Amino acid sequence: MSFAKKKFHKSSHSAKNLAPKLAPKLEPNQIWIYGKHPVKAVLLNKKRKIFKILVIPAHQKELEEFIKENKLEIDRKLIAVVNNEEIALNFPGKVTHQGFAVLCSTLNFASDNDFFAQIKNNDFGHILILDQLTDPHNIGAIIRSAAAFDVTKIILSKQHFHGENATICKSSSGVIENVDLILAGNINYFIEKLKTHGYWIIGLDGYGTNNFSEIRNYEKICLVVGSEGDGIRQLVKKNCDLLLRIPTSSKVESLNASNAAAIALYELTRKI
Repeated sequence: MSFAKKKFHKSSHSAKNLAPKLAPKLEPNQIWIYGKHPVKAVLLNKKRKIFKILVIPAHQKELEEFIKENKLEIDRKLIAVVNNEEIALNFPGKVTHQGFAVLCSTLNFASDNDFFAQIKNNDFGHILILDQLTDPHNIGAIIRSAAAFDVTKIILSKQHFHGENATICKSSSGVIENVDLILAGNINYFIEKLKTHGYWIIGLDGYGTNNFSEIRNYEKICLVVGSEGDGIRQLVKKNCDLLLRIPTSSKVESLNASNAAAIALYELTRKI
């Protein structure tokens, strides 16, 4: 029996082939969005410019029918039928893309000056302020809940909002296409100006002493939802007219920001 050392041959794959593929670098005004509903919502949004559409073979027919049914003028050359891995390549980490992705232009967010220039001649109804929320899953979920109750004006802090991303779009299930996001330079200044337009500023706070029945018939409400960890900032609290608390079991310390916002939005809009 021979005990001579075996010779090991290098793999036919070079180190270059083994290295993970990198997605092409995006232009400043471009964003990849994934998920069936978000992608379809993007295609319906005429304010978006479409650069590329990716779809897996199993959903190609569904995409074509969607384009045809909605009479969308989309160049078929922009559609690429690919595999799941080619779609996932464009997103960091593991995502549930459902076989759909689109490369499109980013949304244009209005400024606080834009908002107040329009408010004089429009009835915006109830509006929503997100005070320093940063988690994209929560922001997206809150956007979806807000739209479900016809609250389509959502204000975010310009200093703390990290910009539109695929997670927000997916968490909103594409509803982000149907709301107006406003970036405010100073939330407290924004609140003070809202008051001059007849808005009641209602903060959602774990230590609030008011209940929803007290404000249900208010015609113009601005609901303020705080960050995931610290809630509403102290100065913002002082600028609120009322602080509401959602009563929960003593066994649960607090609700997730998006769940609390959904409950509050429902309570504010029901008339019973």
